[in-house]
Amino acid sequence: MKGLHGSVLALVVMMGLVSACPLDDDPFEGLPPGATCVPGSDFKFDCNWCGCLPTGIAICTLISCVGPPPESGPTCRGNAVWKEAGEICCCCNERSVCTSYYR
Repeated sequence: MKGLHGSVLALVVMMGLVSACPLDDDPFEGLPPGATCVPGSDFKFDCNWCGCLPTGIAICTLISCVGPPPESGPTCRGNAVWKEAGEICCCCNERSVCTSYYR
């Protein structure tokens, strides 16, 4: 029963994080078609840091990733917003939060 309580608590916390994403308005409105990020966004993809150009296209470091990304440490900075694997992601407390919610 103790594991179930922890799982429910984790789900409630994650639901709170998802609602923190700034998705009331389309963050990609006004950007060129094919934009994958909001200009100025900094986020991690695998083990690489990416920055978003004014054109809405991300440029990333090209480090060869070995194994899964570490669970700790920041995965984004500031008010970053980007698309990843069919989802919109945003930064909440320096952690990536992704949702398939589109407007």
